[in-house]
Amino acid sequence: MNMDAPRHAVEILPDAASLAPRAAEWLIGQIGHAVAKRGRAVIALSGGSTPKALYELLASPPWVERIDWSTLHVFWGDERFVGADDDARNARMTARALTDHVDIPESHLYPIPDDPTPTPDDLDATMARATAAAALYVNTLHAFYGSSQLTGNEPFFDVMLLGLGEDGHTASLFPGTPALDEHERWAVAVRTTNASAPVRITMTYPLLQSTHAVLFLVAGAAKAAIAKRVLDGDTTLPAARVRPNGGMLWMMDEAAAGR
Repeated sequence: MNMDAPRHAVEILPDAASLAPRAAEWLIGQIGHAVAKRGRAVIALSGGSTPKALYELLASPPWVERIDWSTLHVFWGDERFVGADDDARNARMTARALTDHVDIPESHLYPIPDDPTPTPDDLDATMARATAAAALYVNTLHAFYGSSQLTGNEPFFDVMLLGLGEDGHTASLFPGTPALDEHERWAVAVRTTNASAPVRITMTYPLLQSTHAVLFLVAGAAKAAIAKRVLDGDTTLPAARVRPNGGMLWMMDEAAAGR
């Protein structure tokens, strides 16, 4: 999305399989623009099956040769607070699909901390560890950015990928949670009703929105009703409250755009 492009746009693709190649083209263009401007590209990735297909495509020929991977700095918008080897971690999925197969320097990967001592039956203790881990991660973010204050003239991210939950959440910003009203800290721990991963760490709106270009990837008929509400501007839904410094593109298949 160029600076003179519409701030918010929607592209509808025939089916879910069409999303990965179109998103890859878009992402390669954004990375190239950032590298030409700043000598590097700072991106935030998301979890989920739709982004996974994109990551696997980018790691395969001929796509993999179209990116200078040494110029990338990779973050994640949110993470389940589980053990490092837990398959539920977004960073682990991304490693298997993409980062283990391309030449990104290890020092250019900034995963959200994992839980060193997982105790799934003690959620209060897990939440306490996650809160401490989120605070440490905020320090990492400040150090990378070179400041604890974001400026509109210098977005943190060149590109951010986001998904949409059937309840309208994005990253791990869920309806009705305190994280929605966080305006100071760049990342916080959250407790959810998801039984498989009830404690998570998420970036907050100030950081999500400090982005030159946001891409929402949405697929499947199950997302159609909630996608319509978000795009209609229903700010009771967390995804509808994402308003980046730059532009935002919704890339959807026909099933998700059906309504």
